[in-house]
Amino acid sequence: MKLAQLLLFLLIILIDQFIKLQILQNTPDTQVNSGMAFSLFKGNNTIILMLNLLIVAFVVYLLIKINKTGVLTKNKVLKLIEIFSLVLILAGGTSNIIDRFRYGGVVDYLTLGNFPKFNLADTAISSAFVFYILCRILLRLKKVKKFKSA
Repeated sequence: MKLAQLLLFLLIILIDQFIKLQILQNTPDTQVNSGMAFSLFKGNNTIILMLNLLIVAFVVYLLIKINKTGVLTKNKVLKLIEIFSLVLILAGGTSNIIDRFRYGGVVDYLTLGNFPKFNLADTAISSAFVFYILCRILLRLKKVKKFKSA
C-alpha cells in the first residue's frame, strides 16, 4: 500500500473509532448492531465477522494487484478512482471488524431521517461502492465506444 493510501486508510479508521468511543462513553443508550446493514442477520456476529474478513482480504488482494501492475485499468484517472474506492472499502470494513471484535457488533451513531442508523465506516463503504461501480461503468462505456469506432 502506498503512503497516501495508507494515510487515508488510517485516517478513516482513527476518526471512526474515535467517534465511536466518544459516543459509547457519552451516550448511555447507544446500541451495538450485531447484524449487517439495516440490522439484517442480527445476532450472527461471528458469521458476519468471517464474511467481513474475507471481503477485506479480497480488497487487499485487489489493491496489491492494482498497485503492482495496474491491470484493472490503464486510464490513470479511473485507476485513481478505483484505488480510492478500494481504500475506502478497506478502511470502512476494517473499522467495522474492529467493532465486532471489541463490542460484539458495530457501533452506529449517525441518523438521516427515517433511515436506519449507520456510521462513518458504513458511509466510506457505501460511497466507495458507488465510486467503484461508476468507474467500472465508465471503463465499459469506453470499451464500447472504442469497439464502435473500430
